[in-house]
Amino acid sequence: MRSVLLAWLGRTDLECSSRKKEALGPIATAVVAESFREIILLSNYSEEENRTFEKWLQQYSATQIRIVPRKLPNEKVIDHEAVYEQAVPVIEEALKRHGYDVPLTYHLSPGTPAMAHIWVLLGKSTYPARLIQTTRDQEGFQEANIPFNIATDFRAVLRHGDQRLLHLLQGSIPDSLEASKIIHDCIEMKEALALAARAAPREFPALILGESGTGKELVARLIHSSSDRASHPFVCVNSGAIPSSLLDSQLFGHKRGSFTGAERDALGFFHEVKGGTLFLDEIGELSGDAQVRLLRVLQEREFYRLGSTRPEKTSARIIAATNRDLLSEVATGKFRADLFYRLAFAVIQLPPLRERGAKDIDLLADHFLGELNEELRKGAAPGAVEKSLSNKARNLLRAHDWPGNVRELQTTLARSSLFSLENKVTESDVRRSILEFPQNLHDIASRQLGPGFCLPEIVKEFERLYIRKALSRAKTQKEASELLGLNSSQALKYRIDSVGI
Repeated sequence: MRSVLLAWLGRTDLECSSRKKEALGPIATAVVAESFREIILLSNYSEEENRTFEKWLQQYSATQIRIVPRKLPNEKVIDHEAVYEQAVPVIEEALKRHGYDVPLTYHLSPGTPAMAHIWVLLGKSTYPARLIQTTRDQEGFQEANIPFNIATDFRAVLRHGDQRLLHLLQGSIPDSLEASKIIHDCIEMKEALALAARAAPREFPALILGESGTGKELVARLIHSSSDRASHPFVCVNSGAIPSSLLDSQLFGHKRGSFTGAERDALGFFHEVKGGTLFLDEIGELSGDAQVRLLRVLQEREFYRLGSTRPEKTSARIIAATNRDLLSEVATGKFRADLFYRLAFAVIQLPPLRERGAKDIDLLADHFLGELNEELRKGAAPGAVEKSLSNKARNLLRAHDWPGNVRELQTTLARSSLFSLENKVTESDVRRSILEFPQNLHDIASRQLGPGFCLPEIVKEFERLYIRKALSRAKTQKEASELLGLNSSQALKYRIDSVGI
């Protein structure tokens, strides 16, 4: 797919177009060397100079050229924050026009150093793009290979007090109460939260995927609190809990007398959220009719209250979440493809706890046990003693498969603390607290054939499940190997290593 070229119009480009210099200039050099989907030039120059340059550049390319006036007073041309504020709306408008999956190219050579710096910051964080620059002889251009963490080199160029903007440009989450609730260390969670940070300042919908208990609502709240909508409401709706017959009334409200029992006017969730964020949890549970109605709201940005003929506008941002495999459901027709693509501008996949590693389990266990101890200190359970985990209990937590993920770990520790009569939560306390769910085997065996299906990985999942069951029930590896029908504990150790436990 051809990319959209964005650049600031530079003085050198104008001089080349007026024949003051016998060269093409940075912009024309790139245009001659490569075909673009559209050429968007931000210009701080006069309307006449813009027209002259556009007419001259058209002789080198049949691509549509769009010159966007962006007025910067002379003292602001080197102001990084002012340049940033001028550039972002142009990028957003281009993405809305071409689609958010269109590739972008930023030209670093035209304009001032501040303009180049902001292209780098944006291209390596919030608005990813390929970066190009013109060679000195201006006979061609080359890609600018810049490491991702280059954003940290520009701390001094942003306004000292605007740390939030700096965080967003770097794709990192500002410190907040919501961020502190997401306990993690593994790289998979770091990558998911970095994507959430890049999605936060954008206005398009986001789709959070993950098994039940992985923290989808926490991430949705984090996106909301890190966006410009943080001061507006965050409304959480369990889509699967609303009967289809009541969905319109719950989401959009109704007028008095619009149906039996509608004794007064009522406002729906879209009214309640106002300029905030509407979090639609379990979006995969929506009926076909409900999907059609939600799609219309996303497309038209308006809705009708039941019993009303007057459309009402909404500026709500939609964040959706599901534990279902939506791609498979789109393929089988259970979920509308057009709604999926409307929702899936930013897709954030949260890993299950079993794939996050022992360190994350330890961090979460210590955090939840700390919360339980804090309740004890406040006198919530008179006579109880504060608890810590024994090494064997910790190892058992690490070995468990956690089908209910973080939520299951939290409730298991609460039960273990309740069962424990001493100040140590023992292996026996944890073993009694873990609930086994036989349907896990069915979940693995019911995976749909198609894109993403991998038979060797499915076999490994079966092995991991049974090995963890055996480890949780046995007191020694020798006993666990006997439960699994293996010849020795060495054979069990080999299988543990091979499946990544």
